[in-house]
Amino acid sequence: KHLEPTCRIRRMDVMENRAAPYLEKCEALLSEGNIDHAIAVLQASPANLVPEESSEVQFHFGLCFMMKQDMATALEHFSQSIELNQLHTAALFNRAAVYLQTGNFQGALTDLNRCIEIDPQDPEAFQNRGFAKIQMQNATGALEDFDHAIGIDPGNYGVLNNRANLLLNALNDPDRAILDLNAAIQLCPNEYVSYKNR
Repeated sequence: KHLEPTCRIRRMDVMENRAAPYLEKCEALLSEGNIDHAIAVLQASPANLVPEESSEVQFHFGLCFMMKQDMATALEHFSQSIELNQLHTAALFNRAAVYLQTGNFQGALTDLNRCIEIDPQDPEAFQNRGFAKIQMQNATGALEDFDHAIGIDPGNYGVLNNRANLLLNALNDPDRAILDLNAAIQLCPNEYVSYKNR
């Protein structure tokens, strides 16, 4: 009965530029859990970067502070990243994740709408938008988003579980929920959550 939003820990397309070595080192340090050292690496990055590079640096600062659970500072850096590059979907997505964690569901919805506008094939954006809608008492809208996410990525174990939880707990549709839980078990037979919810 636990819904879990996703967040993006890392950009998949690190640019080839002057900031790239700092960003790559930061990501390596974050994967090791060395957040403070990652912040120090970012602080040492060149100051006179073009806006797209600066956007990436701010995005990575946001990741660091999000991992430190300093959501206010993470929010500032994700917002600066977006200000520098309004098409930075990972920054929008992660700022929405911060909004979800801090209870600003309208802010999350706005950012996730923008993510989906930029990339309408992003199942995680639909899933997290579904979480925002649940918190805003819009279970039907959440179900539409979970349906859309599964339409894009039918093998997404997490979305299947989350949709099943929504069907069971908010929409009173146990038959459809069982179908999702069975599909999730088939995808990941060693994961206990689907068994527990079924």
